[in-house]
Parts: sequence; structure tokens; C-alpha cells
Amino acid sequence: MKEKELIIKYAGKRFYDEGFHKISMDEIASGLRMSKKTIYKHFPTKDNLIESLIDYECEYHLIKEVAILGQKIGVIKMILQMIEFNLGDLSKYSEKWIQDLQNLKPELWDKYLQFKHNKHDTYFKKLMAQGRKEKLIKDIPLELILSGIESIVKNVLHSDFLVRNNLSINQALNYSIDILVSGILTEKGNKIYRKEKKLLKLFKK
Repeated sequence: MKEKELIIKYAGKRFYDEGFHKISMDEIASGLRMSKKTIYKHFPTKDNLIESLIDYECEYHLIKEVAILGQKIGVIKMILQMIEFNLGDLSKYSEKWIQDLQNLKPELWDKYLQFKHNKHDTYFKKLMAQGRKEKLIKDIPLELILSGIESIVKNVLHSDFLVRNNLSINQALNYSIDILVSGILTEKGNKIYRKEKKLLKLFKK
């Protein structure tokens, strides 16, 4: 693994667990057993490191989701795999990380949400259109469905929502997405959905 990627991955693990405002670049260097000079060679400031981490995550998402969409499987299974990947990925974020982004780096938080919006607009649109063609998804305007998905992500990833409802990120996403997906599928689509989701780790208490 290259030096730069190693730093991003280690910093990501620390930041996702503990937030970033109390973790210094010295601590990152110490944890990696690298010199501070090496860290600063790749990331002159902590802000650079945080933004690079966001960019790294976005690129990782694109690669994974393109791979999912490239499979020769049914639309419902593809939707479920997309949900499973996103739930698993989002569940690694602690409330501290989300709070730090929202409160201390709102421009990076907005960048992350914009990435989510663009991704949903591109990939979910294709899936929903194919699902409607196969009579698996109800004839609901695509923009309304995408707006629903986007609202779930924005609300659930807001720390106040989680605290107010005494839910973890994973629980909130599980419940919200299950309600949304069940609601947009036809009877035929829901039969496949109920069968397929039992095979995955989704929606299990």
C-alpha cells in the first residue's frame, strides 16, 4: 500500500471513530510510526487530510457501485446490494465524525451530500427506470423517489435526529429505507424483495 493511501486509511479509521477535532497530525504520525515530515509531505495541513479522506471515500463508493451495477442480476437484487453496501459503509461513521463535519467543516459536509445527490441521480435513476420497465416498481415520478432517498440520507445523518429518536445510524437507515423500498415496489416487486432481503444482513435486529 502506498504511503499516502496508508495515511488516509489510518486517519479515516481514527476520525470515523473519534471525530477529528481532537486528533492532531502528531497523533496520526505516532500511530503510523511515521515521521511528521512524511505526513506533511503528503498533507500540509489537517484540513488537506480531511478533504482527501472525503475524496477517497467518494471514489471508493463509485468503484463499488459501478461493480454492483455491472452484474448480470435482477433489478431488486441490485437495489438490495446497493443498499447493503451503503448501509455497511455509513454505519462505520460515529456521531462524533458527523458532528465535526457538520459543525467545523460544513463545506466538506455539503460536498459529501452533493456527491450523494449526484450519485443517486445517476445510478438510482437507471435502476428505477429499469424496475418500472419490468413492472417491479410503481409508476411514481423518479424525481419523487430520488427526493425521498436524499431526504432519508440527510435526516438520518444529522446527529440531532439520531439523538432525538434514540437510534443508531444503522437502525435509522434500516427502518427508513425498508419503508421507502416497500412503498415504491409493486406487488410483484415486493414478493422478490421479501425473498431476497432475507438472504442479506439487511433489516435484521
